[in-house]
Amino acid sequence: MANEKENKLVTVSSLGEALKSPRSKRFGLWLAVIVVLFGLFGFFAAPPLAKSLLLKELSAQLHREVAIERIEVNPFALTAKISGVSVKSLAGGEQAGFDELFVNLSSTSLFRAAAVVDEIRLQGLRLAVAHVGEGRYDISDLLDEWMKPKTEPDTGTPPFSLNNIQLIGGQISFDDQPVGKKHSITDIQLGIPFVSSLSYHTQINVQPSFSANVNGSPLSLKGDSRPFSETRESTLNLDLDRFDVGALAAYLPPTLPVVLNSAILDTELRVVFKELSDQVFSLTLDGAAHLSGVAVNERNGQSLLAWKRLDVDLE
Repeated sequence: MANEKENKLVTVSSLGEALKSPRSKRFGLWLAVIVVLFGLFGFFAAPPLAKSLLLKELSAQLHREVAIERIEVNPFALTAKISGVSVKSLAGGEQAGFDELFVNLSSTSLFRAAAVVDEIRLQGLRLAVAHVGEGRYDISDLLDEWMKPKTEPDTGTPPFSLNNIQLIGGQISFDDQPVGKKHSITDIQLGIPFVSSLSYHTQINVQPSFSANVNGSPLSLKGDSRPFSETRESTLNLDLDRFDVGALAAYLPPTLPVVLNSAILDTELRVVFKELSDQVFSLTLDGAAHLSGVAVNERNGQSLLAWKRLDVDLE
């Protein structure tokens, strides 16, 4: 026992002397300098540099004026925040934008040589698209460019793992100018647990879900997956509250002999997917759907069909 204590004392003493040596002091000083420089670059130099590069690249790719309010980087937490992004349309209004994008990069990205992100949170996404006629949109120039065949050979999907993806408070507006109709999807909330091409595991705090107001009608999709159960059961709940089907009548083919004047759809549906056995799958639909206030006329204006409410129960 005495020898063990003496050996420990000798080891501690040797370690203390090594730390006090000029070489160790120089190493510690250099390490401190590197940490300070890394922090200074991340906090102060990286944001304006990234902002300049992003503005240049986005403007070149989108052929539109782009504005970025602020970029913040925390090099020690491996997080980045981009705030106040706005892209102008060719007509001068806002085409797209968002309030804030937060990204938390995983330290394993360095060891895997891949993009591994532990959290992505996008707040206040805004998209505005206009149909200008003859199948053309105010973003058709971009669609035409993106749809061109690529000359570079396909190198496959790069390794990546995106986890805890959230879209909070998004909105999409669609202006159908030839028809004279405007549509909107507001209060968009989207949750995606992960999208990955890697076998990477991290703490998942986000459940699959989607909700929004479509032309004022609430829409809700909530999913649940059990990948480790015997049947690998996955469910998707579709809840629709007073969706105005009649608003879509303007997009029905004009050759139809009837005209849909009005119809309101409510649903409480559930889609269940199971793997019963090896390569044998089951897809079931249960719940209820309600169609009310239906009015269908002939082209000459004469009433053809009408009812107050139709209930369909699925079991």
